[in-house]
Amino acid sequence: MVKLLDGNHTIDNRPIVPSDFGILVRSNADGRTIKKRLEKKGIPAVVVDDSSIFKCNEANELNQILNGILLPDKSNINKALLTQLVGYKSEELNNIDYDKFNLALYPYTNQIIKIDS
Repeated sequence: MVKLLDGNHTIDNRPIVPSDFGILVRSNADGRTIKKRLEKKGIPAVVVDDSSIFKCNEANELNQILNGILLPDKSNINKALLTQLVGYKSEELNNIDYDKFNLALYPYTNQIIKIDS
């Protein structure tokens, strides 16, 4: 990072600045350690959040979608479709032919299962 911040490197014709970087860490302790090391090099740094990325709404929705794909029963499909990421409304679920939906997903779930085994 020090080399990239020397003023000789650019993004979109402007010098790279510390806020152009983001570092994901496994634990808050790791984040604090990296922050201290960057500050020793003269690079300003902040720890943005103490919460786990897996506790955020987007991670929960992605989990619902993956469950709908991997375990495509009516309940899991509904949960996946009702996420903000997919965008179905509850009244739209009445028009779904779940048998066709499951058949459409089967080739993909079969491939995923084969990859894991």
